[in-house]
Amino acid sequence: MMNLLSFFYDKYLHIASAEENPIKVYEAADYVGWYLSTKGSWQKAYKYYELVYKLRPDSARAVSNYCNALFNVHRYDEAIAYCNEAIELDSDHPWSYYILSKTYERKGSPIPISRCLSTKRYESKVLSLPFIFIASFRLENSG
Repeated sequence: MMNLLSFFYDKYLHIASAEENPIKVYEAADYVGWYLSTKGSWQKAYKYYELVYKLRPDSARAVSNYCNALFNVHRYDEAIAYCNEAIELDSDHPWSYYILSKTYERKGSPIPISRCLSTKRYESKVLSLPFIFIASFRLENSG
């Protein structure tokens, strides 16, 4: 069940035009997607995050939220592709790296060192994340 604000944002999205007011539609879809994701309703949240991505494909935040939704609906290969896209947009966005690593972990695949640890910039981002996350890294043999 949606809270009142999510309910009205959802209704707004059914009558709003993304062409006429893309910023308000983006904000409404982002909020409803976030709210549904906090309730574990990822199948529903996915469609809102997909709209957010379509409205702002140039935003690392929008792209990483979309890859998080893909991860949570078990579309792992797509999640990896979109996480990489988010990293290309903003290599200082730690959430993109986190979701990328969790996706590789869920697939049972080692995290490619060449992608994740190729720069000191990424290493500093990893070290700023909680210890539990760092301990969960399974790095492939780079040799």
